[in-house]
Amino acid sequence: MYTFKIRQKNMLCGHCLLNVAKSLDNINGVLEFEIDLEEQAIIVKCANDHISKRKIRKVINASIITGKIPIELIGDDCK
Repeated sequence: MYTFKIRQKNMLCGHCLLNVAKSLDNINGVLEFEIDLEEQAIIVKCANDHISKRKIRKVINASIITGKIPIELIGDDCK
């Protein structure tokens, strides 16, 4: 298992939190996640280290900025 933390400064409200949660649910290989709105932090647990933190951040940012959940699913082999 691979765990990392993302600081997300543009995550400001409950709506952002819901979009982030829905986005993370759509990413293949993400096993668990914790979102702390007050700290603006996300802890992500992945199946392995082949899932790119950069790609996950891109999906999260898109969901916050547009208010929509990206359809793109990130697979275990994406780096």
